[in-house]
Amino acid sequence: MIQSSPDDEKWAFLLEWDASSLDEKHRLYAKKASHELHIFLFFKDRSYFDLFVRGFLRNKFQKTFVDHWLLGNSSELETYLDNQAWLVTLHPHEVILLLHFLVHSAHPHLSHYVLSLSNYIRARAR
Repeated sequence: MIQSSPDDEKWAFLLEWDASSLDEKHRLYAKKASHELHIFLFFKDRSYFDLFVRGFLRNKFQKTFVDHWLLGNSSELETYLDNQAWLVTLHPHEVILLLHFLVHSAHPHLSHYVLSLSNYIRARAR
């Protein structure tokens, strides 16, 4: 049985996102903007993401890994692949996003990096 958590109520507005007016979406976005919401919008409401969120992220002075991933900044993402010290700073969900980037970008060293990341994930799980 899945148990509810305090986060369930925090994110309940997402269940009605598609039915919300543009003004309501703006209000909710202003109140709840976060990496989690940005990722949700990237996958579930790409037009809203592209029209309103992408510009905000592009203009951020100090971008995070998730910001770079959402913006498709390949060169920035590759720094995590080429530098083990950077890789260990990622949270598990960020490692999954990095794998997603590799697979969807048809990176020339895809198999090498996927193997490296899977070994890294296994080592962290111990």
